[in-house]
Amino acid sequence: MAAFSTRREGVCATILLVLSVLPTETVYSAENPSTTIIYGTAPPGATRITLTRAMSTIDAIYARAATHADDAILDAAARLRFSIETLEQSRGDIVDKRPNSLTAAQKAALDNIESAVAALRMAAEAPADQARERITDVRQLTSNLAPSPDQPSVVATSPSILVPSAVSGGTLTLSGRLLSKADPRLFFGDVEATRTGLTDTEARFGVPAEALRSSDRIPTVYHGRALLSVRNCHWWGSCKPSLQTYSVGVVMLPTHLATVRIGFDRKKNQRIYEQAPAAASSPSGAPAPAPADMLYKRRFEYSTEDLTVMSCTRESQSPHAPGYSIDTDSLSTNVADHSGQTKWSIQNASASGFEIELCAQPQIDKMSKTPGAISVEVTWKEFRMGDVVSQREWRQPEGLDWGAHVAESLPDDTHTVEVDLEYFDGSHATFSQTSNDRYVEMKWDAQQHQLLLTPNLRPRLPDLP
Repeated sequence: MAAFSTRREGVCATILLVLSVLPTETVYSAENPSTTIIYGTAPPGATRITLTRAMSTIDAIYARAATHADDAILDAAARLRFSIETLEQSRGDIVDKRPNSLTAAQKAALDNIESAVAALRMAAEAPADQARERITDVRQLTSNLAPSPDQPSVVATSPSILVPSAVSGGTLTLSGRLLSKADPRLFFGDVEATRTGLTDTEARFGVPAEALRSSDRIPTVYHGRALLSVRNCHWWGSCKPSLQTYSVGVVMLPTHLATVRIGFDRKKNQRIYEQAPAAASSPSGAPAPAPADMLYKRRFEYSTEDLTVMSCTRESQSPHAPGYSIDTDSLSTNVADHSGQTKWSIQNASASGFEIELCAQPQIDKMSKTPGAISVEVTWKEFRMGDVVSQREWRQPEGLDWGAHVAESLPDDTHTVEVDLEYFDGSHATFSQTSNDRYVEMKWDAQQHQLLLTPNLRPRLPDLP
């Protein structure tokens, strides 16, 4: 603060000057962005900065959605971008205004944009059930940004995603208002798409295949531009022709859709052998031996004192329990003891049992008598018939491309099937029966053991209006 005195026409007055010290360094932030000032021009208004930031956020969300082919987010982002571009072109006076210069309607439009961007960001990060609600919010908010009824505009495009096999003969559609009065045109680079149909609400174009090509493994985003021929009229009645430009995006999916692994197990009706009780593990900590088939054992004995003739006896053996059979190939005999003259034989061996005949006759040698006796030990295994499921077998992985299919004939004794898919976007899917997801339809004929996998792109949110 400084003071000095002056005298004029006899009047003495003291004048106080208040000097404020300005900061030598300006601090910039999100609320106070830096602005480059070129002498002779006005700095960009806060409204333009708001719209630029909104566009940047939309583009980032769109790019992320493209990597995993999220058509719902791609569509919502495109609708919001079109709304902002329409606002910029049909209400040009709003762009360079300061917030305190905006009308109530203009402030509401900016509020709607910021709310829509926030809803889009939440939708991109939310699971499907919540994303649906947020995307509905985005659509409602963008509809509130519609221009005057007599102003042509683009509202949406479809499809958001193209598959390589559908490019030839495919159609891109611009949806909007009063399009039939605006001679809409569509370009990708220097290639103009051929218009094939036009109404007030739709303009249809053939997909320019020469400009939209797929890569092998990753999605490709193609940016185009739509042009509308309009007339700008001023309040005093003067009109002149002009072009409205809209940014159009489409995501081309890669040729390679998925890597496929097919596994199956077999079910056979076969022998199931009775298992021996599991042995306890050793104190040293070594693992217990693998389970072994139960081995049944019986000793058959016969003796006689009759010296006059060799006499015989016959005994039989049945399975140990109903439902079991004897494995005749496993029958094994061992003579445990014998004296005198002896013989033996296994007879009538079958799954239902067997017989053993034992014969003996005493012998006299050097005036001593040796009794006739024999002891035979028989061992065998028993089994029951039942269904046995094998361990899963896996075939070599193979690729599945758009426009192709995978067809496999599996063995007649196939019990269950498992199909694992690793998609181009890093996601995985597993099928075990006729089913489908966003990318693939699987058909499994369990009677004929035929498996068919066919690419079939579906919306992420199929019930979204």
